Amino acid sequence: QEKQQELLNRNKRLRLRISDLESELKLAKRTGTKGRPRKAVDSLLSHDKIVLYGKKYAIVVEPFIDSSIFMKPAPQDATRASRSDARFSNFSEYKAGSIAELYTYLSNEAEMKEQASGYAPFRDAFVHEVRSETSTALHTIRSCAPVIFSDLNLPGELWPLNAATQRKESILVQSLLLFPEQEAPGIFLPIFYPGLVKDNNFLFMNEYLPKVR
Repeated sequence: QEKQQELLNRNKRLRLRISDLESELKLAKRTGTKGRPRKAVDSLLSHDKIVLYGKKYAIVVEPFIDSSIFMKPAPQDATRASRSDARFSNFSEYKAGSIAELYTYLSNEAEMKEQASGYAPFRDAFVHEVRSETSTALHTIRSCAPVIFSDLNLPGELWPLNAATQRKESILVQSLLLFPEQEAPGIFLPIFYPGLVKDNNFLFMNEYLPKVR
């Protein structure tokens, strides 16, 4: 009898707690996080599509998006421009190629293409989703780093975000980031070149980094 009463009391407390949590959730939905008023919904934007295309962009195009590629007119032949070798000849051409690639990526969404060229709220929302997905992906990769780099037999404590000092002091980690006699990491890291061998037959001097189609 005593045990049954204890269970009833516990059940009552849980129901009250659930009720409190439901109230807090309703309040959060009305006000947004930390009590701030939520932004008004922009009826011109398709939120679901922006979430889908933004998160997908971070995976299939590139993880670090440059917001300045928006608010620009679409190139006449975006697909050809995004795949041209000339895109990698200098930074100016690279940016032009990135603009073309954005419009190629949105080629099946006429409304989104139009908004990308001249509607700042679309730019801000799209960039937010790309960066959010990149942050999530980096967190996942960092969590899985001990498995990804298991063949290197590196200690697991090197991978947390706050272990920068330990990584800097690890000779093996530094050998993956710095070529001999190099003091700071460059654009191309030794980890991409087995045996430190660069093959000039490839655009990025190895067969692993992205190639122009």
